Amino acid sequence: LDSNNMEDEAATKLQARFRGFQARKKLTEQRQRDADILAYEKATREREFRMRQREEQKAMLLELPAGEVEDWQRQQEHTAATTVQSSFRRIKAKKEVA
Repeated sequence: LDSNNMEDEAATKLQARFRGFQARKKLTEQRQRDADILAYEKATREREFRMRQREEQKAMLLELPAGEVEDWQRQQEHTAATTVQSSFRRIKAKKEVA
């Protein structure tokens, strides 16, 4: 009788641990799905924002005289070059520190 009781307790503990394991696994999976959904929604909002910006730029460029469009393009190229150079310097500095 005593050994049956011990076996029942052991089985109950195993079952409880397994149920706990399943619950934690399910919770982890749900959190990952939620994180994936949030990341997708954020990427969608960012993409829509960039598309709106492009459309606004197109509208602005259509209204500008040709000479000002060229000035705007030069300014954009300068800004892009500065960004690339800044990123390169940052990466180079990180490598020198490491």
